[in-house]
Amino acid sequence: MRTDRSRAAAAIAWFALLVCACSGPAGPTLVEIPAPDLSGLEPSVSEELARQRSGVDESLADPDGDRPRLADELGALGVLYHAHTFHEAALACYGNARSLAPEDPRWPYYVGQLRRVLGQLDESAADFEEALRLDPDNAATRLHLAAVAFEQNRHERAERLYRELLQSNPDHAPALIGIGRVELARRDHEAAARLFERALQLAPSATEVYYGLGMAYRGLGDAERAAAALERRGNGAASFDDPLMQAVRARAGGWRVHVNQGTLLFQDGRFDEALEEFRRAEREQPDEPTVHTNLGAVLVKLGDVSGAEAAFRRALDLDPGVPVAHRNLGILAARRGDDRAAVERYRAALELDPDAAGSRFNLANALRRMQRFDEAAAEYRRVVDGAPADAQARLGEVLALARLHRYRDALERIEEGLSVLPHDRPLAHALARVLAAAPQADLRDGSRALRVAQRLYDAEKSLDHVEALAMAAAETGDFERASGLQQRALNAARKAGRDDLARGLAENLAAYRAGRPCRRPWPDDHPAVSPAS
Repeated sequence: MRTDRSRAAAAIAWFALLVCACSGPAGPTLVEIPAPDLSGLEPSVSEELARQRSGVDESLADPDGDRPRLADELGALGVLYHAHTFHEAALACYGNARSLAPEDPRWPYYVGQLRRVLGQLDESAADFEEALRLDPDNAATRLHLAAVAFEQNRHERAERLYRELLQSNPDHAPALIGIGRVELARRDHEAAARLFERALQLAPSATEVYYGLGMAYRGLGDAERAAAALERRGNGAASFDDPLMQAVRARAGGWRVHVNQGTLLFQDGRFDEALEEFRRAEREQPDEPTVHTNLGAVLVKLGDVSGAEAAFRRALDLDPGVPVAHRNLGILAARRGDDRAAVERYRAALELDPDAAGSRFNLANALRRMQRFDEAAAEYRRVVDGAPADAQARLGEVLALARLHRYRDALERIEEGLSVLPHDRPLAHALARVLAAAPQADLRDGSRALRVAQRLYDAEKSLDHVEALAMAAAETGDFERASGLQQRALNAARKAGRDDLARGLAENLAAYRAGRPCRRPWPDDHPAVSPAS
């Protein structure tokens, strides 16, 4: 870590003196700007910083210099330091600019940003208050001030600021999220859930909201929806217009900076902007594998599969030891139906990174599709061993065991999975099928199967749940109900154009009408678990 960062706390102490300095006959008191270590930067970046710093030093040495111009020069240097995370030097520049131009809202705004990063919340709030006084119409400043107020546990103040934003823009997703967090802190889970749901409608890429939404659902006692929301949580934030911080990001230079910025944009779902950043990184460092790996990922999202594949292959040409490039090429191969090539790529990725659960899960799926069920079950089990809460891997293992007709093992895996994930519907669905239709009599339990299947049907009347309930009804001897349910499932499959399902449904319907229960929990052509993304 850079030396100046370790001195950030000390910088706050002398910077507080700077902010309170009074102007005398000779003008405001300015502080010395630290000289950060630039040795870790790319040459083009360090040269630009040194050049701009030299210009500011010359202006500071001129006793007759123009104050507004000098304030702008200092602020511009501060922005450059800020863009490259030299916080101590940036604080000094912004503070000097603020002393020279106290009515310019940019400088308290930037100081507030840095103090928030450094954990100085009270000072940050005061800075944002001053910036808002100087520029009352700046929505970004109001939003940052509200966020700091929430972090200070000043919930009423935060809510008031967020609602002021909604007055001018009722669809302001970040403000809705902010009020949702306030309501969640107050334990008004219904209001919080409603606000988070609305925010996600407006900003679907704001995956960070799913955590709060999951907590709200949990507070409402809806464990299943809570689990589903928490599984979808990510780092994506709701975007908003913030010209001053965009100006900081625009000054960042060097391929690493562009990759980092592109990654953040990618996480926010802003793929066109992410592509632009990765292209900039490619122009600056065309022989860096990381650049091409990231470029390929965003091209996939934008639908340019051939461009993505070329980018991943370029990454491996530069460095064959990039596991994510192998994995992504495997995913692309699987999407075009070439599971043999996909398996080779996933195995190459796992040789380089044996703990990569995504690669192993995808490998297991490809092996299942190739009907190599023993190998698939073993790979799913390795995923589960490392991540016991991975519901998809557990279900994949169960389905692979079922294709091997190892229903006793499948039932044991289902029960084990439900002990870890008691509200997982797909595992409960698998339980109902095995209890209702396993060939071995000692594995069947029609009454329990009916209870489980009925709960699933009551929660969601999907085709699969209708079919499972029919299986359970038949196992308990209620063939009239089983036939009615099965006919509904068959009609739904035909209406949806699912001929792959209709054949098996029709066979079971004929059996129920003849008074025979089902003795096959899944047909041999049951769809495979989807590949990981």
